[in-house]
Amino acid sequence: EWLGEVPEHWDVKQVRHLVNTAGGGTPSKEREDYWAGDIPWISPKDMKRDYLDSSEDAITCEAVANSSVKLLPSGCLLIVVRGMILAHSVPVGIATREFTINQDMKALMPHSSTTSDYLLYLFKGLRDRLLELVEDSAHGTKKLGTEMFQRLPIPIPPMLEQGSILKDILRQVGRIDLLVDRADKAHSLLVERRTALISAAVTGKIDVREAV
Repeated sequence: EWLGEVPEHWDVKQVRHLVNTAGGGTPSKEREDYWAGDIPWISPKDMKRDYLDSSEDAITCEAVANSSVKLLPSGCLLIVVRGMILAHSVPVGIATREFTINQDMKALMPHSSTTSDYLLYLFKGLRDRLLELVEDSAHGTKKLGTEMFQRLPIPIPPMLEQGSILKDILRQVGRIDLLVDRADKAHSLLVERRTALISAAVTGKIDVREAV
């Protein structure tokens, strides 16, 4: 009901039928040699960009071999499934190199009927619906229930149309980002002029005795 009508030639499938899912873990913090590598270990604090090629923490091959952490392939879609950030947003992103994740994340590897790029923007567009699936865990933090998320029905157009949709989104988002950038620069300039005006007025640099 929340999805409404979709084009007749599109499919509507549950997430679990579109992707393989992998979880993460944390190598021992007591082993300093585990944390001196160059393999990204992505956690929710890194989920600030759409495409990720690095992380604040990195681990070694030894950490991967001797812990529950799995080395995952480039191109996976990442989603935060636990943390207080889920109170207001559900961060998603795509890893652009081999990586690992912690236990607050899930990696989604799409089947042949869709791509990580399409799912990235799809889940961004379904943010409000995803937030409805967030619940409180036993420890008081927020979590996106795996079962409910896996059974979420989502619209899947043909692959060619997915590509057209992505191109249109990127074109329009690019224009909006350009306008936002111009607005930010104009705002900064106006703030500077406001400050300069106040400074000039209170220090006698301008004569306001005849001002109306």
